[in-house]
Amino acid sequence: MECSPGTFIYWDKGYQMILPEQAFLPAALVVARVISLPEPSKICVDLGHKSIASEGELVGRVTFLNAPELKAVGQSEEHLVLEAGEGHSYNVGDVLYGIPNHVCPTVALYERAYTIEGGATTGEWLTVSRDRVISV
Repeated sequence: MECSPGTFIYWDKGYQMILPEQAFLPAALVVARVISLPEPSKICVDLGHKSIASEGELVGRVTFLNAPELKAVGQSEEHLVLEAGEGHSYNVGDVLYGIPNHVCPTVALYERAYTIEGGATTGEWLTVSRDRVISV
């Protein structure tokens, strides 16, 4: 049996897809905002390598709960460019809620996670695994 610390706590889209018999629901979301409309069929959000794990296939790094049709076509340190289709209705400022495909490296990018219950922020959890010390 294997236990992955980030996935065990938060679950993610990757494990949800490969272990459908597990009744877990993802408990971690990343929040992104549309920051520009670079082309008629594309949108750009603030979800770059510094915000979400950049491993694996580009199109599978995040699934947006409120926009599952969006497909990633480019990513840099600060930005994720998504194919939205001609005539899309997205505007600068729109908020997207994404489930990371692999939550472990995504969680390590953040100092803390905010807990939400009943639609209200109820606390925060520090990501203590970020505080690594090498001793020789």
